[in-house]
Amino acid sequence: MLVLAGVTLATLLTDGLTPLLTTAYGQFLIGKVLIVAVLLLFAAANKWRLVPAFESGDATAPRRLQRSIALEVVLVVVILLITAVLTRVTSPNG
Repeated sequence: MLVLAGVTLATLLTDGLTPLLTTAYGQFLIGKVLIVAVLLLFAAANKWRLVPAFESGDATAPRRLQRSIALEVVLVVVILLITAVLTRVTSPNG
């Protein structure tokens, strides 16, 4: 639902699907929404696979969970950088 809301808002901000796909602003916005979707997938994997494996005593789980969380942090930084570009360099109307 969050990704669908992001795509809908992006379409409204750029006045349609074509500008969303053809402008720098639209492309950055699509990239941001896709990265958020990947971040949500990592969070789901952590919750449903890695944390239960960690709790059950799987010897590899702590390291896998640590790597997954580190990757999530990197994705959050990328999202913040894209947001900075969206607010400083490009605009929905040009």
